[in-house]
Amino acid sequence: MSGGAATVSSVPVPRLRAASLDLEKLRLLLRLAHERAYVDHRGFEHVMRNLDETGRMLGGWIRYGAGHVNARTADAGDAAQSGH
Repeated sequence: MSGGAATVSSVPVPRLRAASLDLEKLRLLLRLAHERAYVDHRGFEHVMRNLDETGRMLGGWIRYGAGHVNARTADAGDAAQSGH
């Protein structure tokens, strides 16, 4: 992954899950900042909408990556059973 843009299939699922966890932490910190009036309501809503969209994308990539991992595991199991 050096030098170029990473494709979804080149990013391991654990890294995507770690990014998702970091996103959840960011949401929590943003809620706290809003509750303490460090961020106004309009800014809070704007950022939360963007974080929600990012979370949906990450979730889709995680499901996509997990599906490919499961498919590769199944293919390897099929090959092992057939003697290849």
